[in-house]
Amino acid sequence: MLASAQSAWDYRQTVDGLPVFGAFWDREAELPTAGGEQARSVRGAVHSSAIAERDLSVQLSGWMLMEAAHSAAAVSSLG
Repeated sequence: MLASAQSAWDYRQTVDGLPVFGAFWDREAELPTAGGEQARSVRGAVHSSAIAERDLSVQLSGWMLMEAAHSAAAVSSLG
C-alpha cells in the first residue's frame, strides 16, 4: 500500500497547489479540461467522464490511499 501511495503521489498533477490524482496510480494524471464528455447518470448507473481524473470517485480514492498510507506509516513508526 505504501508503494501504491508513493506512486500515486509521484504521478499526480497539481492545480492551485492541490493534488489531482490519476485514475491509475502508475501513470501520469491527466488534467481535466472544459471539453470532453462529463460523467452522467443513465438509468441509475453513472458513466464516467472522458477524462477519469474529473470524477469524484477517482479523487476520493487517491485521498483515501494517502490517508491509509499516513496511518500505516504512523503505526509502523511506533514499533
